[in-house]
Amino acid sequence: RADADALFHLHGVRLTNLFCLQVAGALRYSELTDPYLKSLLFYMEKTAVVPSEDVERVKAIKERGRRLFAPELGGRHAVWEERPMRQEMKEYAAFDFRYMHAMKEKLCRSNSNDPR
Repeated sequence: RADADALFHLHGVRLTNLFCLQVAGALRYSELTDPYLKSLLFYMEKTAVVPSEDVERVKAIKERGRRLFAPELGGRHAVWEERPMRQEMKEYAAFDFRYMHAMKEKLCRSNSNDPR
């Protein structure tokens, strides 16, 4: 959602026909009274798309990336604009992308007998 917002406000690009994993995850795993979306990592864990032997590695990569770009952790958003891009940021983005299709597949299953 933040990427789409930035593309529109910075470059006038309006995205259409997108599938939001966070919204789909919220519809499947959140209570109606919960006003907040969870992180993509939260939904990766809930859908169990990350092999168990990789879970801690993915969490560490995500945490290293967040420390670089999240102001509340001492980072800054401008780190995404640095060239050459830092290896930590490449890994952060790659792990999001790596599991997106599997997450969508699990989130869209219509079989009510699927484990949550």
